Amino acid sequence: MIFTTFGEKGLRKITTKSSADVIKSWKESYEIRKAYQEFNDDHFSSQIFQRSWSKRPSDEQLAFTISVIKYTFNPNIYSIQIQDEYIRRYMKKALEEMNAGEKIKFLVEEFEEQEKVGEEEEEEEEETGREEREGREDEGERGKEREEVVAEGSTIR
Repeated sequence: MIFTTFGEKGLRKITTKSSADVIKSWKESYEIRKAYQEFNDDHFSSQIFQRSWSKRPSDEQLAFTISVIKYTFNPNIYSIQIQDEYIRRYMKKALEEMNAGEKIKFLVEEFEEQEKVGEEEEEEEEETGREEREGREDEGERGKEREEVVAEGSTIR
């Protein structure tokens, strides 16, 4: 629906089969950044919603559509193939804003902010993963020690 709506204005198409470099270049282009900001126009956004859903969309459907748009245009994500974790995160934020009566904004600056948050989350995930691996390695070493003791004829209590 995004490309159909923008097609009238000549938005350059891209596919999920495009390389990460091509997608990155596409998302960082002036043309795409300008197109993203057009979603702030209520009339333009309503065209996307009307073309996406057969009847009046629920809040969840609106949040999903908003999430797909934000994901597709985010220059920090070098893919346009939808990934659940990102969509769920965007949906949660969109629903919170909608429930608070806030107008959903499509600002290029939000991607710069998200990049910083994303880097912090990645660091936290790496640290958690490292701690879990170290814990498993410690358990593995203790298990080997127990096996060696048992093999020597001792008992473990």
